[in-house]
Amino acid sequence: MPYPINKLPYGLRRRLAELATPVERYQLQVAAGDASICPPKLQQARHTLNDICNDGLNYYYIPESWNEDDLVLCTEIFYVHLSDLQEFTPEITGHILFEPQKMVLRRFSETTTLSEVLPSNVSSQNVSFLKTDNLRYDGFAELFALFPRLGCFIYESTKTFPSTWMSDILKHQKQGLSDLRFFCPLDQLKNWDIDELMLFLKAQKPNFCLSIYNDATYDDMRTSKNGLLQRLRIWNQQGEPPYRHVHFWGLIRHFVFYVPPAN
Repeated sequence: MPYPINKLPYGLRRRLAELATPVERYQLQVAAGDASICPPKLQQARHTLNDICNDGLNYYYIPESWNEDDLVLCTEIFYVHLSDLQEFTPEITGHILFEPQKMVLRRFSETTTLSEVLPSNVSSQNVSFLKTDNLRYDGFAELFALFPRLGCFIYESTKTFPSTWMSDILKHQKQGLSDLRFFCPLDQLKNWDIDELMLFLKAQKPNFCLSIYNDATYDDMRTSKNGLLQRLRIWNQQGEPPYRHVHFWGLIRHFVFYVPPAN
């Protein structure tokens, strides 16, 4: 949402432009919804399709020195580990702006929030795909506030997903998901409320895919008393079901179930 920066006195806006880095100046222009907000400088950006930060910074695409007003706008994947963050020097955060659609965050502490992980020159507003092994137990509110366009979320960890994940996601998500993947032990799966699961599935996109990883067998799920297989149907055809569906990746076999269209 544009901020009324243009109502600030001209002198203050000019001083802001003088003090701001190219990244900050560009962000001010976007926040104000007016490219002329920081007179007399109009911050230009050079868009690149190179993977500047894919499994850490790639210095092949990063200049050894910068001109004062240089700004590179990168919309490709942003992929970092905790150890990579020390490389985000003032030159990097001041001259490269990351606005990715795909993001991968790995090896971060569970005590660290996602907003604390991201460097100041990384925007999460356009991210539709996120893979991470870091999610605080109470992190869904922050997750969807930070990633309002999130469509695919992959929690790549064997740590237990919060037991209230269905209600938490429904409460905080800004739009329907297309893909959700996480590890879920059998004892937690057996405690799922099937009515809540059906409500959750129907709130997502029409071809939504939920992928569950555990060591369960088909008999484990069949004997579950929560009625899971009574409300879902097994998919025996090739390819993905054109309906909302669930993948169970078990210890030995892989099963796919779908929500019947009439349900």
